[in-house]
Amino acid sequence: LYLHEFGHVVGFAGHTNDGSVMDAIANGSSTISSTTRTVINGLYSLPIGYALTKSPYNIVPKDGMMVIPLMNR
Repeated sequence: LYLHEFGHVVGFAGHTNDGSVMDAIANGSSTISSTTRTVINGLYSLPIGYALTKSPYNIVPKDGMMVIPLMNR
């Protein structure tokens, strides 16, 4: 559970459905799938302050941090 939640801390906004650590169903897995690796590599290859304009979560840079505004406020 902690590893899954840490995934959200480092940039995973959503879940996978491949039985890995970022799966939507809490199954206790610690497997890091190829999908998870691809997302990690993609997120951490972006320059600092890069805005993810196609994100459904509307992630925007603010003071060097990536901010996810609350939806439906």
